[in-house]
Amino acid sequence: MSASASSSTYAAAIAQVETLANLSVALQRALSDPAVLFYGAIIVAARSKLVSITSSTSGSDSLLTHVNALLEVVQLLSVGTWSSLSSLSEAATKHVDVVVKSKLRQLTVLSVSHAQLTRQVTTNDNEADSTITNSQLQKDEVSYHSLATALGIDLEAPTGLRFLEDTLLDALSNGLFAGKLNRKQQTLWIRHGEMESRDVVSNPIAAASAFKGILANWLTRCDAQLASLDLQHAKMLQSVAQQNDREAILASRQVNAMERAKEDILAASLRRERDVDSVMMGMMMDGSNRRNFQQGGRMSGHSGGKRRDY
Repeated sequence: MSASASSSTYAAAIAQVETLANLSVALQRALSDPAVLFYGAIIVAARSKLVSITSSTSGSDSLLTHVNALLEVVQLLSVGTWSSLSSLSEAATKHVDVVVKSKLRQLTVLSVSHAQLTRQVTTNDNEADSTITNSQLQKDEVSYHSLATALGIDLEAPTGLRFLEDTLLDALSNGLFAGKLNRKQQTLWIRHGEMESRDVVSNPIAAASAFKGILANWLTRCDAQLASLDLQHAKMLQSVAQQNDREAILASRQVNAMERAKEDILAASLRRERDVDSVMMGMMMDGSNRRNFQQGGRMSGHSGGKRRDY
């Protein structure tokens, strides 16, 4: 069962309790369950149930103080970080055991990672010529130093680095984010887009405003990208039109060339026919002249014979 599913299960169970004692037991179970890491639904259900119970029945002050102390710890896990431990009341501090501390460390890692990566995205968004590379789309990195500072861990201590990495491995195994540790570079590698979010924030208005700013920057980038795509599309259409014009001109030239070739072939054929006719006519005229010449010679010879007879 996932952490969010477990939280919903406990929230549903809390909504069914009828007494402060049962509410106290339900809250203690939710706090001690290692599978529960998100307490937004639980704290909403518990506060609503507390108002309902106290408005209809009267309970002991000590039990009410006990429930309020548990709610304070639930509130810490909902919105707080490791540094928030010092602000707990003495009654609430008694309920902060090893399990709660482990959860708070993991959730602190999640909050610090979100804060650091959000600043990186905002910085990139505010740069006029910023571009997102493939590597940036695939992974995000959070430094060990920033995590250790938030958790109050001294990395120079003999066990400091090991303790930090144990906390990070717990967060990884519980599905708070997907990624791996890079001890050589002292960074936590988080796969982009695969990180849970704290389901309750201490200042929802500020968080909403910050998120609105991120969305506005994203919208500006989208508009710029769409404008670029429109320009590329217009250039492509212009190129296609120019290519079509060139092809039409070429086709027209080819048609004209073929027509001229046909005309040239026809003219050559006619010239050859005229040449043949001329040759035939010349031959016919030569033949006629030879016949006439031969006939004239015979007539001359006959007349001369007669003259010799006289």
